[in-house]
Amino acid sequence: SGDEHWARISPPRGEANSRAILTADDVRSIRVRAADGEQIAALARELDMSEGAIRNIVKLRNWRHVS
Repeated sequence: SGDEHWARISPPRGEANSRAILTADDVRSIRVRAADGEQIAALARELDMSEGAIRNIVKLRNWRHVS
C-alpha cells in the first residue's frame, strides 16, 4: 500500500536517524527555553548550532513530531 512505499524510502525521524545530534528531550528543552524568552542566538552558541537550526526547531519546521 501507499504507507509501505513511504516507510521504505523515508529516512528515520529524530533520534532514530543515525545523524541526529539532538535528542527529543533536547528539542523540548530548546522550545521551553525559547518560550521563556531565552534568545535564539544564546541557545545556538551554547549548543554549538546555527541560529537557523534552533529557529527551525522552535518554529516547528524541524522535529515537528516532538511535542
